[in-house]
Parts: sequence; structure tokens; C-alpha cells
Amino acid sequence: MADREMFGFQFESLVYRDLCVYAHALGGQVRAYRDSRDVEVDAIVVGPKNQWVALEVKLSGSDAVLELAAKSLRRFADSMTTAPASLGIVVATGPSYRRTDGVHVISIGTLGP
Repeated sequence: MADREMFGFQFESLVYRDLCVYAHALGGQVRAYRDSRDVEVDAIVVGPKNQWVALEVKLSGSDAVLELAAKSLRRFADSMTTAPASLGIVVATGPSYRRTDGVHVISIGTLGP
């Protein structure tokens, strides 16, 4: 807990593992995304019908962190030729809800297939 950056990486790995288990149960898969412009998305969940969801994983659920993550997700989605089924930010604690911009904030405790 003393090294918040390392704890953040561990939390991201935990979420990625959970997403892989849930996606596999539904016939989907999970990938990470990074391109040559250094645009990065923590997890892209692709369903069996090629619908996809882009997710950022953040240890903190502070308004500033959520705003930056949501802005990044919306910019990424706008650059794709196929629109995502949904955009979301997975956080460690707090409630799950939908922001006014349509980005979902998802507490890890509510993840599931």
C-alpha cells in the first residue's frame, strides 16, 4: 500500500483477469490497446458478435481522475470506425453509475458476466 503506483498496476491486473474470466464465459475476449501515437486503453472487451467495450481501470475514483479517463475514452471511441457498445471506467471503491456523458463508472465489486 505504500507504493500507490505499484498497487495501481496490481489492481489493473486483477481487473484484467476478472474481465478475461467473465468475457470467456460469454464467448468473448479481452485485449489491451496501444497505438503508435501512444493512445492507450486498458481493456477492450470484444463479444462474440464483434461488439466491443472500452474500459479504463483506475484505483482512484476522484472526480479529476474520472474526468481525464472519460475524456480519453471518448476521444479513443471517436477515432474508431465502429462505435463501441459502451465505455467504462472500473474503479476500486464507490458506487457504480452512468455519468452524464454516457461513460459508466463501475465499482470492481459490481463486475460480472
